[in-house]
Amino acid sequence: MSCLANAPTTDWAQYLMVSGVALMAVLILGVAMMYAKRMYVQRMSEQYGGEAFTVEDLQKLRDSGQISHEEFDRCRRALLGLDKIDKEKDESKSSVPTDDDDD
Repeated sequence: MSCLANAPTTDWAQYLMVSGVALMAVLILGVAMMYAKRMYVQRMSEQYGGEAFTVEDLQKLRDSGQISHEEFDRCRRALLGLDKIDKEKDESKSSVPTDDDDD
């Protein structure tokens, strides 16, 4: 074993070894992050009452008469994030100057 330790190494061998160590570190870090995310999501779902609210849940509430069609539409748009998109479009339209005042 001491023969191998004293053997001269070339630049490409050092590069290969450093690359291998870096790749292993990235893989281990990735697995650790995935595990941490899974644990975080599990804790949050336990803390806030289980599964997330879905569009199908809204449809069941609407069909059973517990919410109106207007409430369903408003909640569905909020759940899908469509309200944020509409607000951004409205803000971008209002920030564009018009030439209507020059008439």
